[in-house]
Amino acid sequence: MRIWRLLPVALIVAVNACTPAAPDIAAIEQEVRQAEIDFDAAVAAGDVERFADMVAEDAVFFGASKLEGRDAVVAAWGPLIDPDSGISLRWSPSVVEVSASRDLGVSRGDYRLTQVADDGSISVGVGTFVTVWRRSEDGKWRAILDIGTPAQPAEAE
Repeated sequence: MRIWRLLPVALIVAVNACTPAAPDIAAIEQEVRQAEIDFDAAVAAGDVERFADMVAEDAVFFGASKLEGRDAVVAAWGPLIDPDSGISLRWSPSVVEVSASRDLGVSRGDYRLTQVADDGSISVGVGTFVTVWRRSEDGKWRAILDIGTPAQPAEAE
């Protein structure tokens, strides 16, 4: 009769042994951090296709104006991605967090916007950003929301 008392425990052990462990939050945070780094790299390399693939179809980006949808974001960011535009936008995540559901991530950090005017003068602005990432059905992280503060003149270095 004692064996029947152990059956529930044995079933729990067996189910837990067969259930895959949820990915470690730290590992997922690293995935989101890498997505943000790759996002910056796509812009720096002038890779419009890679940039577009990292933006969700239903994305909303806030900057000088509100951009809704991947096509609107890619069109508006064109000059930032074009290596011949005289504009350079670079950024880096300093903080990354992931939801308990492990399908949303948030990264935030600082950006640097450098512009070369027609007369050759250079202006540099700095600000902060927040990007919300969502894991898509294909497993890729895509930006669904991006917000940047207005650029402020950088202090002399």
